[in-house]
Amino acid sequence: MQTETQNPTTTPLPEALAQALPAHELLTVPYAETGGESVPGSETIWVHVQGRGDRLHAVASASGLSLEEAGELADALLAVAANWRWFAAERAPIWLPELCKERGLGLLTLLPSGTVRSLAAPPSPGIFLPRYPSLRAAWKKLASW
Repeated sequence: MQTETQNPTTTPLPEALAQALPAHELLTVPYAETGGESVPGSETIWVHVQGRGDRLHAVASASGLSLEEAGELADALLAVAANWRWFAAERAPIWLPELCKERGLGLLTLLPSGTVRSLAAPPSPGIFLPRYPSLRAAWKKLASW
């Protein structure tokens, strides 16, 4: 018999973010489509706007990564201008929470029943939306902020 922690989710990451970081208006796009500065290794990073322009989350999937790969992705994630930075994983290796703590990242666990905040991401104050022209234009169509 499998438990929830053993049975991974099939929910796509953008939908999982909407579950974990809810708001009335959401926008989740791949970092490459934001119009932001080029960040090496950011191909798998998503930017999630949570209801307001000062609530940007940068999220990368850590599922299936080795410790070295996760370290490299953490470097890319930390280079992205955002208020919160997260790793998301279906099955978090035992070393992943410690890596997140060391790097100042949050951890989202993706379960079939929903997404759980396993480790809170420390906030970085600021308004980063203007750094992403394409994302800002898309956001202005959705929200009044």
